[in-house]
This record gives sequence, C-alpha cells and structure tokens, in this order.
Amino acid sequence: MTLNSRALFFLVAMVFSSAEALAGGSGTILGRIQPTAGCNTGAAHLWYSQARTLLYDAEVPPNGTFEIHSIPGTFSIVVTSSSGCFVEQRIDIKPSETNTITIALNRSPQQTASRNRKEIPDVVLSFLTPGSLALADQYCPNCGGPFNNFSALPFYNSTGFYSTPSFFPTAFPWWAGYGAMSYSNFYAPSAWSGGGFNPAMYPMSSGAAIHGGGVGIGKPNIYVTAPSGFEGSINVDMAKSSTWWMAVPSHGDPGWRFKIGPDGAIVSQNARYDYLFFDYRAEQSELQDKKGFCAEPQKIVPLMAEALSKLRFNEREIKDFNDHWSIKLPSSSYYCVYPQLKSDLDRVSKIRATPAPTSVTRVVFVVVTKERLTGKKGKFTREPTMKWTPPSTVQRATASMGFEIREWGVGFLQGR
Repeated sequence: MTLNSRALFFLVAMVFSSAEALAGGSGTILGRIQPTAGCNTGAAHLWYSQARTLLYDAEVPPNGTFEIHSIPGTFSIVVTSSSGCFVEQRIDIKPSETNTITIALNRSPQQTASRNRKEIPDVVLSFLTPGSLALADQYCPNCGGPFNNFSALPFYNSTGFYSTPSFFPTAFPWWAGYGAMSYSNFYAPSAWSGGGFNPAMYPMSSGAAIHGGGVGIGKPNIYVTAPSGFEGSINVDMAKSSTWWMAVPSHGDPGWRFKIGPDGAIVSQNARYDYLFFDYRAEQSELQDKKGFCAEPQKIVPLMAEALSKLRFNEREIKDFNDHWSIKLPSSSYYCVYPQLKSDLDRVSKIRATPAPTSVTRVVFVVVTKERLTGKKGKFTREPTMKWTPPSTVQRATASMGFEIREWGVGFLQGR
C-alpha cells in the first residue's frame, strides 16, 4: 500500500468510525424538574450545553419531565425560573446509557434570576431584526459559562440583580436575556456552522447519510384541542433516517399520555403543559424544496406567522411562534422558506394518536439563509421555483369539534 493510498484509507476509516460513533454511541437523559419552597411557581427554562456551545433549550413546568439525546461527553444543565430560581448540574454522558435525574430548583441571594428591564426607544427596536441579536456577544466576548459564580460576570451588580443589556426589548419572553452573555450561539436554534447546525454536536441515526445533508428540526410544538377531561395519547414514530434529540414532557417508548384540564391545558404525569415539545434530525432528501417564499429579515417571521393564521392556528399558538423565532433565526440579510406539510413530514416523523383525532395539521418551515443558496446541486441550494400557498381545506379547531392536533416547527440545514 502506497503512502497516499494508506493516508486515504485511514481518512475514510476515520470518517466512517466517527459517523458510526455518532449513530450508535449516543446517551439519553430522562429528567424531572422538582420545585422546592419558593421555587414552585412560574415557568422554568432548561439549557443544555457543552462549554459555551448551547445545544438545546426548552421550557419545562414545575414537576415537568424532559428527555435529551446526546453524544457522549461532559455537559451542563442549567435551569432558570421566572420566579427567580437557578440550578446548575454537570452530567457525564456515556454511549448507550440512560441517565435518570431529578433537578431541584433552589434560590440563593447570589443566584437570583431577577433581571432589570429597560424600555427601549422605537428607533432602537427598529434595528432588532431576526438574527441581529446574535451580535450581542460582542459586548461580552470573554464571558464563560454557564457556571454558578455569576457575580464574576460583568453584568452582575452588588444589588443581587442582573442588569439586562439595553438592547433587550421588554416584549421578549422572560427567558430571552438569560443566555445572551453566557452562550456564543444563544440566538441560534442549535450549534451553528457555515449557515446550518453543526452535525458533529448532535446524535444521528444509523440510517442517515454519512456525507449527505440533514435538517435539524427545532421546537416543533404540538398543540391539542379537546373537551375538558378528554384522555388520549400521541406517539411520534421517527423514520429510520431520523433521530430523536429532545422532548418535553419525556416521550420514551410509550409516547405522551395526557388529559385535558378544565383550562384546556395538557396534563401529563401531574404537570401542566401548554404544548408538547420535541427536537429531532431529519433526512433532507425526504423533504420538498420546490415550493416556498423568500424575504429579508424584517418580513420573514411575519410571513411564516401569516401562513400559520391561514392554516387555522389560533392567536396564542401564533404568538408562541413569534416570541420564539423572532429572536432565534440565524443572522442573514435574506432567507428562503420551504414549508413542509403533513404529507412531507409523515416521511420523517409520523404522528399516531389515540383515539383517532378529528384533524391533524402539521407544518415545519425549513429556513435557509442566503449564504446557503449556492446554486449547486442538491436540495435547498436554490430559491423555490414555485410559490407556496396553504391548503384551503383546513378548518379552525374548537373544543366542541373533538380531538384536534396542530403542530408548527422550524428546520435548519446542517453546516458545511
């Protein structure tokens, strides 16, 4: 074997072994948020990171459960609470192992999670477009974290409060400012690289293409409309080429079992949820890239929200979408969006529900930045060739109609 062929052999072997490790070597975390005295009210937000790279974040209610799938390594779980509580826990993930943990929220003067909010002039707000807040890190380029000694950070002051930087408008969700100064990629939905998520940081299915593309589907929210007292279950069946990443509440093999409370909330394992949440990876060859729309940052989120309205999502569900994705898109001067409806999504993740639902509405917006529109061969490299319009057969769901399921999400390409 010549030197060049030997080098090529080892390179190919390394690529395949690396992909094999990602495919079969992931670990699982099954967790619960345990509220303690003074920390038993208000929403909690969970951040899962490795060093300064934020991998997952999700809202978890008191007594709520979560499920995380991760590559091996040492990671940090931080939970902050709108009631002013904080906890951090380090965890070692080993291949093919399941870690069952309980995270107890606590409160201490030095770890108060309160934030000073500042009103921002409209002229400043006008510059805060999707992705623009990714520049916030320039204000604190050397901040480490997350870690317990928050008093060492520049934005901590002697009163025990964290001074929210002036570029955060009060209209943002309560959790928006927590990670800005600690995570290098807080305003991105995942570990970004070259205009897409970094696949090396996330598990992948053994059926996924090693060199092929991949779509990280972030925060699909499943909303349920049903009469009070209704009991049912929802399972997400992943295709062989798709990979579970995260779920709240935990999904596991049984799926989600729930009851509808008097206020319309989803009640599962003694915790109340507004929606069922999950993240996963899908093979992009299974998704459509012919129909869609393109726009600059100021228009792209409103266009997606308008599509949700035409698909008969209600006001609260659309507000959830705007609150999250208005600050979670990657920075770019131009975006193209390729909506995936139920017929597309069923090829990568199929929803089964019991009893049979009256209707199921699914949409995931695959968002591609200008930088990824190279015009080369392959999916999602060119602007849509046809205009996408929502189907006209969708009816607005009401509790009197029975068991209705609606799901929205946003997808991103893997990095180069």
